Amino acid sequence: MKFIIQTRYVQWLTTRAGKKHLALFFILSIVLNIFMNLSMTESMKKAGALDIAGFYSVEKAYMIMDNQGDDGRQRYLLIETTFDLVYPVFYTSFYLIWIALTWGAMKNKSNRYLNLFYIIPVIIICSDYLENMGVITLLLNYPDRLNTTALLTSIASAVKWGMFPLLNIITLTGTVLKLTNR
Repeated sequence: MKFIIQTRYVQWLTTRAGKKHLALFFILSIVLNIFMNLSMTESMKKAGALDIAGFYSVEKAYMIMDNQGDDGRQRYLLIETTFDLVYPVFYTSFYLIWIALTWGAMKNKSNRYLNLFYIIPVIIICSDYLENMGVITLLLNYPDRLNTTALLTSIASAVKWGMFPLLNIITLTGTVLKLTNR
């Protein structure tokens, strides 16, 4: 079975973007990550955030939101509805370009796997947006308990964080192979 990710944006990223674009999306990702961290209240920093918790129980989700306090939950909602709307686009673009620049440069050896590699960042961004929608829904309805939403949000988070090690192995392996001309 052949997997193909065919959107104009992904196609442009993987065929026309170069090292400058890679650097740009890396810098944008870092800057936005810094802004998100600086935007967190002290209660948020102590309690944590659902986005970075990986898989968690419904009880843990509500414990985190309880510990954030009113100000923390309001700030978390603001971060989720501003910064975290564009952040996934930046890091996904970075990874797609990185895959294209490393594995795409070895077309004769990696052609059959290349489209599979492009799927990983797409799965991550979809999981991230599902997670963000869940977090926003939970925050807007707090203190009402939406147990199913909390569980589904946790699953989306687990998928997102579970795929990142695989993505990093793919990109780092491609980089090593490209640098050693294999």
